[in-house]
Amino acid sequence: MSHSSICLKPINDLLGSSFLIPAYQRGYRWTETQVLELLEDVITFQKGDQARSRDGFYCLQPIVVKVTETGDAWEVVDGQQRLTTLFLILQFFNERLTDKHRRKLYSLDYKTRQGSKEYILDPTSDKSEDNIDFHFIFSAKTTIATWFADKDNLVGDFEAALLNRVKVIWYELPPTEIAVDAFTRLNVGKIPLTNSELVRALFLRSSHPQATASLKQIKIAQEWDAMEKALQNERFWYFLTNNRNKLNRIELIFDLLAAACPGESHPVDDEYSSFHHFNEMLDGGAQPDDLWDDVKRYFMTLEEWYHDDNLFHLIG
Repeated sequence: MSHSSICLKPINDLLGSSFLIPAYQRGYRWTETQVLELLEDVITFQKGDQARSRDGFYCLQPIVVKVTETGDAWEVVDGQQRLTTLFLILQFFNERLTDKHRRKLYSLDYKTRQGSKEYILDPTSDKSEDNIDFHFIFSAKTTIATWFADKDNLVGDFEAALLNRVKVIWYELPPTEIAVDAFTRLNVGKIPLTNSELVRALFLRSSHPQATASLKQIKIAQEWDAMEKALQNERFWYFLTNNRNKLNRIELIFDLLAAACPGESHPVDDEYSSFHHFNEMLDGGAQPDDLWDDVKRYFMTLEEWYHDDNLFHLIG
């Protein structure tokens, strides 16, 4: 049984990688507004309290990839707009340095965009109107250069923050997954990966031997579905919360557990805050089985309160 792999990766860990943008993807289409939003978000983080914290970081939306058949590159299922913009920002930094001090960046190969692989290395105005992709790439490059024009004193700190304190949620599809199907699910109707999908991937990854891992993963998947089904009971749900917006209701359990943990530094409006919580717990040595037992105990306590008539009226 194959499962997705998931982790947090700083931008620095992407350097040296090769990314393939497949034929089913549209071209680069980020406007000036979206490029500026990314730049402003990073500099706001860089100047904020979180950046001064040893473990603080700024998290970008997921990059969904699958290893290519040749095994020497990553097929980008979702996230090519961010990867292209980040590449242009990093290239702006390189252009300020002599050849020997320039970083080796990652490569982007656009399967059906003839000339894009070469053009992105040197986006020039004379070719910017050759096709729509070139137009947006050159516009993004110009936006980046203009934004940094009066920020010479911040470039070094910004680059360090971008490389080491800005992270992506790296979501690697299993070899058996059909990439175009995943792309369709994520992009037709703009359905993003939800927090609960990311947490699910964390719990289903395992360091156990394969046979044991498969049994444990099946058990977690079955218990997950049972909890999600129980939370679809409207009376039980509104005993717990008035939130009508949760698509995957099990996210409430994760959010409550993460919020109860002292010392958490993730912003309350971060839609992936509980994913960050569990990811940090696992990276810190916690075992998936133990964390899952905590989730079950928390859920069972809430369910017990719901079925107790006295507690139902006191708490609900």
